[in-house]
Amino acid sequence: MHLLDADDLDLAVRCATSGVDRFEHVAWTRLPGGEPVFTGARAWVRCVVIDRLDAGGSTVIAAHAVESGTNRDAPAGALVYHDRAWHRLGTDSVLRR
Repeated sequence: MHLLDADDLDLAVRCATSGVDRFEHVAWTRLPGGEPVFTGARAWVRCVVIDRLDAGGSTVIAAHAVESGTNRDAPAGALVYHDRAWHRLGTDSVLRR
């Protein structure tokens, strides 16, 4: 799993686009277990799935983190996709106090 910030917007859009090769023209490598990791992404976590839970029309996956890494120290604000738009989380993104 990759943890993206606003500086990763191009990568997020590419990975969310169907019908494209997500790994073409993007720097990536493999972890020792074979999982692909985008080398430019803010951070990544390798997990082991421990359970799957049905939640209406979705599936919630419970996972145990076994390894992680970061590629950049200063996040540009967490990147979130909501209501058909990309958003940078910050102090002005508070929904309720």
